[in-house]
Amino acid sequence: MNIAALPGNPESAKTFYPTPKVLIDELLTGIDWPLVEAVLEPSAGKGDIALAIIEKLKIHSRRYEYGTGIENFDVDCVEIDPDLRHILSGRKLRVVHDDFLTLRTFKRYSVILMNPPFDRGAEHLLKALEMQKRGGYIACILNAETLNNPFSLARKQLKGLLEQYGAQITYKDDAFTGAERRTGVRIAIVKVTVPFEQEPESVILEGLRADQARRRRDEPAQRNELIKDDYIEAIVDRFGFEVEAGCRLIREYRALQPYLMDGVAKEDHPSPLLSIIMGSIYSHRQDAATENAFVRGMRKKYWTALFTNRQFIRSMTSNLQEELLASVEKLRNYDFSVYNILTIRLNMQKKLVDGIHQTIMKLFDDWTHKHHWDEQSKNRHYFDGWRTNDAFAVNKRVIIPFHTDAFDSWVGRFHPTHYRTESMLCDIEKVFDYLSGNKPDHDGLHRRLDEAEKELQSRGIALRYFKVTFFKKGTCHIEFTDMDVLHKFNLYAARDKKWLPPCYGRKRYQEMDMEERKAVDAFEGEESYGRVMQKRAYFLAEPVEQGLLLLGGGERSACLYKPSERR
Repeated sequence: MNIAALPGNPESAKTFYPTPKVLIDELLTGIDWPLVEAVLEPSAGKGDIALAIIEKLKIHSRRYEYGTGIENFDVDCVEIDPDLRHILSGRKLRVVHDDFLTLRTFKRYSVILMNPPFDRGAEHLLKALEMQKRGGYIACILNAETLNNPFSLARKQLKGLLEQYGAQITYKDDAFTGAERRTGVRIAIVKVTVPFEQEPESVILEGLRADQARRRRDEPAQRNELIKDDYIEAIVDRFGFEVEAGCRLIREYRALQPYLMDGVAKEDHPSPLLSIIMGSIYSHRQDAATENAFVRGMRKKYWTALFTNRQFIRSMTSNLQEELLASVEKLRNYDFSVYNILTIRLNMQKKLVDGIHQTIMKLFDDWTHKHHWDEQSKNRHYFDGWRTNDAFAVNKRVIIPFHTDAFDSWVGRFHPTHYRTESMLCDIEKVFDYLSGNKPDHDGLHRRLDEAEKELQSRGIALRYFKVTFFKKGTCHIEFTDMDVLHKFNLYAARDKKWLPPCYGRKRYQEMDMEERKAVDAFEGEESYGRVMQKRAYFLAEPVEQGLLLLGGGERSACLYKPSERR
């Protein structure tokens, strides 16, 4: 086809020089194509560069998985000549405008690749630089005279910007001598990477920070002293900051809404700008209802975050943690405040003793229950209980089925920090902390399991009260190293099940009758019983006397505030 003879715009035809393939390849070199989203080719001509771009995207872009058709790639073309636009459309390329110098768009392009008219190259490259001022990449073919002879204001401005951005410029002679339309003009290939600018500070954010600083100054000094540096105060402050920012954004949107077109037809529903942070919000809802829906969603987010926070739940057994998470939906209707958090913690503290009791009995039953699997029968020590023959205690070593969590098939390696594995071991440690009166150190358990995972140590992992060994067949072997606390564990369960005589711990062995002695002999023997009597404060203390130890070690009581101080 004789391009110069096209019946379209005669002026544009005179300046149209199709880009040789070797120059197209050079334009496309040095681009990180997997990161490219949208591409613009101004002065697209017949679309040779655009089609080469699409071939690159087919090879490298993530969009390839959605299909290989041209329409699946975000490549826009601009062309002033109507006949060339017709050719572009015939090649199924997307033409979005005619004159690049009059293009006005809010769309942002990752890359602009261009071979503009040689006589207006400075203006076209300046336009591309303006479009990419917030960040992006440009590769452009220019008449070398545009840069070597900066006689015009546009050329001088262009030269200054290229120096500012550190543009890479390569000069070539005779690049178009073998092209479809020949010219001996010397060219420059200009490649520019414009750094992405930092987003401007939000006006809403500035106001929020000022309000937050003012509130902190006005807060009672007593409150600041009571929960200074407390993680609860920090998460509540963060919640308040995020909710207030969202509510101000909603109100700003509402103020702008009269000036925004919801749809062409009256029955059309809008697509609100705030759907990202609020789910689905419709304009017919009242302001208060919209904000309240957002606040409830934010409450749920923060209650969930708190109830999975290691510092908040570290003293709670897994059954209490599950109870907390089950209450999240209900708590959407309660403000995420220091008062409500501390009230919940106080209520959970009251349940700790019951929770520990349930966990002790569940562990005891799990460890001593005789399954069809014979190996687990080794866990039990049988004895003739008080007026029953169905009595038993936990041995020094127990074997339990573990469902191979510690050798997680998803991870493909030894994984003792799997949440189910760690939760089970943590429950055992919490129970034994409770029984022994020791200060909890559950972060220590996590650190030890993490070390074992990194060292691939699956056998003999030494924890606080026992050693644990994991086998790929799906079993976990526990060997207790603190025999006193194990004995107290068995005592707790046996007394609860009434397998020991009512006089246990109240009478000396010599004062018992024959039937009572028989039960004690079968359970532990005279010597062990004498030791229990000597250390009654340790072995026989009532659980309620030690329950608060679970929240020891710096945990604050929920009774920090008088009613007038609660917020």
